[in-house]
Order: sequence, then structure tokens, then C-alpha cells
Amino acid sequence: MEASYTDLTPGGIPDGGVARTVEVTPSILVDIDADGKPLGVEVIGDGDWRDGLAVLAMAGRLRVAPPLSC
Repeated sequence: MEASYTDLTPGGIPDGGVARTVEVTPSILVDIDADGKPLGVEVIGDGDWRDGLAVLAMAGRLRVAPPLSC
């Protein structure tokens, strides 16, 4: 079985940065920091992670934040 991981943080996730992992679906897991911000998304299986995120967004289970300013 394949898996892919997408890091959502500029500069990578710091050691100990993941406070918990939320199972959104059996094949989509989201790492969350202590403030509730998503740090990364893991997709398990052969599916395209974008398809999985699109399904979550259409179901109202995903909120897209504005881009971070650097």
C-alpha cells in the first residue's frame, strides 16, 4: 500500500510540533499542532490526495485558509 504526505508548514514541521493526528477518513490523516492548525496531510492508498481533499471540501469538512504572508 502506498502513502503520500504533504507538509503544510513553511520550513517543515518542527520536532514535537504534532500535538495530535485526526483521522478525517480511513485514508486521510491530518497532523495538528497544539493550537489546532493543520501541519500536514497523509493520504494512504493509491488515490490522488487532491481528490480526497476535494471530497472533504465539498462535504464541508475542510476549510481553506488564506495564504501565509512571509
